[in-house]
Amino acid sequence: MGLMLCQHKYILDIFTRAGMTSCKPVNTHISTSKVTILSNPLFSDPTQLRQIMGALQYLTFTRPDICFAINRVCQFMHAPTNSR
Repeated sequence: MGLMLCQHKYILDIFTRAGMTSCKPVNTHISTSKVTILSNPLFSDPTQLRQIMGALQYLTFTRPDICFAINRVCQFMHAPTNSR
């Protein structure tokens, strides 16, 4: 007896909220070195970004492969900037 969790629809809902439904997957390497905070202007309303990051944090329960990257981004959610 076992239990299988599938969050395919949940992932698609996150992509829809973020306006990324037409994006294609790509391998992206993440730096493990110290991140420098840029002095770019802050988001005027970071609510949507924080909601999406919260949804991605929930997703890490079934996707441990993205856990490090999501945690790394969430460390800077107190003052998100417009940098790319």
